[in-house]
Amino acid sequence: MTKRTVVGAIAGALVALGALPAAAHTRTPWETQQGLEVSSENPLGLLPFTCTPSRNGAACGLSVAAIPSSGAEGWTAAPDPDTSGLDTLGEQGCESDASCDDDNPCTADICTPEGTCSNPLLACYNGQPCLEPTPTLTSGGALPTLGCTPNANGQPTLEVNGDLNMTLECGQDVWVDPGARAYDATCSPLTVRTYNSGNDAYGPGPNTCAEGTYSVQYIAWDARGRTVSAIRSVKVDDTQPPTFRLKGATHMTLQCGNGYVEPGWEASDACYGNITPEVKVFGYPNGWVAGTYTVTYTLTDSGGNSAPTLTRTVDVVNCPW
Repeated sequence: MTKRTVVGAIAGALVALGALPAAAHTRTPWETQQGLEVSSENPLGLLPFTCTPSRNGAACGLSVAAIPSSGAEGWTAAPDPDTSGLDTLGEQGCESDASCDDDNPCTADICTPEGTCSNPLLACYNGQPCLEPTPTLTSGGALPTLGCTPNANGQPTLEVNGDLNMTLECGQDVWVDPGARAYDATCSPLTVRTYNSGNDAYGPGPNTCAEGTYSVQYIAWDARGRTVSAIRSVKVDDTQPPTFRLKGATHMTLQCGNGYVEPGWEASDACYGNITPEVKVFGYPNGWVAGTYTVTYTLTDSGGNSAPTLTRTVDVVNCPW
């Protein structure tokens, strides 16, 4: 009868304290015990206080109900609303991706299966770069050593570094202008002016967060005004599929008579960023008809690249009809 008496007193304390002002309430968890002893005279197994405590933890209450020690057999700590949802490091836990929103459009907001927030950086957002990767020459390696041969016809010469036709992966590669070099007829270096290289005043250069073909022009002239020029074509292409994941369980059980609530999904693409609205959903569980239902999710980005199809299985059970 000891366990019943202690639990009953605690329950009585909670009832009595409900009338106290909010400032008098504590958030410290009570300890709970399963398997209450009850009787027909006392179906809840409660023992009322013989006093009305003026505050939480008053001596008259503790004379009736005592909190067991943390090592008492058969007792466990009740949930504490001040600490539930926090991990062992004291970081804020999460229940959904929405609770992980850090107000940064360049990060994905993910609530991991472990209940912690993850905010990895995206490569692009709305056609603008988010990351500044370490520049590398897409043409592959150091610039070649060029030897100039005097030109008998007196015309200047322009040598473009790398390929005149380049392809960059949208959202993954970074544009770095390989540049060009020019010489006059006697092999004296000339100044090369660029247009739309990203390093001049005539254009931002190829945008690797937006598909398209961009032109970069190089031009030089000698002391007599004779010019030489070249145009580099840079194609930004999206060839990689997007990625997406389902929120919630991939196998759910729904009690008959309850409507199905879709847990949702999250989708992203290196080129186009957050494309969650682009996911197509097929199938809807009928919560009033017992059976096994399959919900299918597909995703194709604007570049025509498709992610692997995902499915969720929903079992509707316990229909009384």
